Formats: sequence, structure tokens, C-alpha cells
Amino acid sequence: MKEIPIHEAVGMKLGHDVTRIVPEEVDEVAFPRGHVIREKDIPVLKSIGKFHIFVMDIPADQIHEEEAALKIGKAIGGAGIELTAPSEGRVNLIAEYRGLVNIDRELLRQINSIPDVIVATIEDGIPVKKGDRIAGTRIIPLTTAQQNMDDVRKLTEQKPLISVHPFQPMNVGMISTGTELYEGFVSDGFKEKVSEKLSAYDSQVSEYQVVPDDQPQIVSAIKTMLDKKIDLLLVTGGMSVDPDDRTPGAIRAAGVNVISYGVPVLPGSMCLVGYDHEIPVLGLPGCVIWDPITVFDRILPWVAARKRVNKADLVDLGYGGLLTVEPVPGKSSVNR
Repeated sequence: MKEIPIHEAVGMKLGHDVTRIVPEEVDEVAFPRGHVIREKDIPVLKSIGKFHIFVMDIPADQIHEEEAALKIGKAIGGAGIELTAPSEGRVNLIAEYRGLVNIDRELLRQINSIPDVIVATIEDGIPVKKGDRIAGTRIIPLTTAQQNMDDVRKLTEQKPLISVHPFQPMNVGMISTGTELYEGFVSDGFKEKVSEKLSAYDSQVSEYQVVPDDQPQIVSAIKTMLDKKIDLLLVTGGMSVDPDDRTPGAIRAAGVNVISYGVPVLPGSMCLVGYDHEIPVLGLPGCVIWDPITVFDRILPWVAARKRVNKADLVDLGYGGLLTVEPVPGKSSVNR
């Protein structure tokens, strides 16, 4: 790029977008890259504070900011990612469909360590919908070395930085435990609440059973349910240390591989996560009924995107795991 006083730039092509900003009124590209400067443009350029401009004069070993942003975007974007056209040197990466965003944080650190290159993303592991902006990228100067683009490409040859795993509808089996439910003393508050949350992922409770606080009966119900065509099993109630609560032991006795009984999220810490072969099994504590946001809201998107949850995933939930939405008065579950 060559810096030229604007009164000498008539007839030359702009090497970059020139932005006009009027606070709270206008933020627009007044002159796009490649615009041939005319005499009548000079007063306008001066009015927006441009007394010098860069004109195109790019060496062979350099790349312009717009081409660079496109190259970076194509390199870092994986499945479920679309790119916007460059604007003011920046390219955005947006979700092609609903799903769970996956971002390799270590790879992001490496890419942002390359000279001149910046990539900013949303948080890893959160739900996105079609059209949501997931990341933006650009270079800092107007041009950068081609070598920097090669370095980005090499880092992402084996694995993209960003992808979206689509949500898939699920048929869900649900077992509600509790002698008070089984004998009809109270109604099951879990089913309605759980069904509402599942519907957001085009999923439904397709198999449902109520059993008393009796471990052999719970074990039998779990084994029977796992033999049905379900994509997820939820076992609700009986998750605390109360002597009448049998659910965690019953889940283990049914042969489920328990990844963790206890998750660093409040409310919902007494959640159980396990697998029976490929079928996820969640033991849900009582807070799911009355608290608007719980551990279930953190884990459900993973399951809907067919993410195989491991112990490290659950441990990492502790950062940001104190869910601050106020619970229903009188039903605080901060200690559960």
C-alpha cells in the first residue's frame, strides 16, 4: 500500500474501505475498496477526517486484508459454517443450521499467535441457531505476509477451528421414581417440565413409567426401558442422600456405566451422568422441577447434538456453573 495525500489521489484506486461514522446515526462504508477517487470525493473525504489514503500497491509476497480475511475464514470454518462477504476488512462466520458449536480453544490460541491475525469467537459448547454469528476474523494491518496465511492453513489442515454439530430429534425414555408418586399421593412435576425442555430440541418423551422407591423395581424398569428404541433415558427423583432415595444405586445396579454422580453446577449438583453403550442416562435431581435453569439445561444440548460426554466435560462446567437466574421463591436449590 502507498500513502497518498488526498489532493494527489484523484484517479487512483482506494486500497481499503473508507468508513463514515456519525455517533448514534451512521456507520457505513462511504467509499469501498477499489473505488476510483474523483475530484468531487475530496470534500467528502476531508469531512470524515481522511486527509491521506492508501492506494493499491501490494507486493507479491503480501495479501490484502479482504482476501486475507476470506482465506482465514475458509481455513478455520468446518461443518455447519458459512462466511459473509468481507466488509471493512472483516469476515464473519455464521451458523448454517441449529446445533451445538464446537471451538478448539487451544487451536484458537495458536491461530491468534500468528502475526497480524485475529479471530474472535463466541463461547465453546453453546447452542446456536441458523444465522447466528459465531466468529469474526480479520488482519490488523491493510496487508500481511502470505506466509501468515500459510501458517493458518497448516494449523487447520487436520481439524477446523469451528464447527456446528446439528441437533437431532430424540425419543426419550423417562422413569419417575418415588413411592409418593407411585401411590398417587402427589402428581409428577418432572414430566411436564422435562417435556417442555425437550420440545426445544424437537424431542419428546416416548416411553414413561412411574416406580416406587424400591431398588429392584427401579433396576427392572431401567433395564426394560433401555431395551426399547430410545435415544436418551432420564431417571428422575431419588437423587439426594436421603435414606429413601435409591436412584443412583439402582442406575449402577442396572449396568449403566456411570461417568459421574455429582456435577459442579448449582442448581443441579446431584445430577448423575452415565451411558448404557451408546444411550446416555441422566439422573435428574428435584431442582429441575422448579428452577428455571439447572444442570439439565447445560447437558441437554450436548446430548441433542450427539456429543459423547466425558468426565472432563462435566468438570469444566464448574467455570460458569453457578447459574444466577433466580429460582422460584421458597424453592431455592442452591445446595442441591
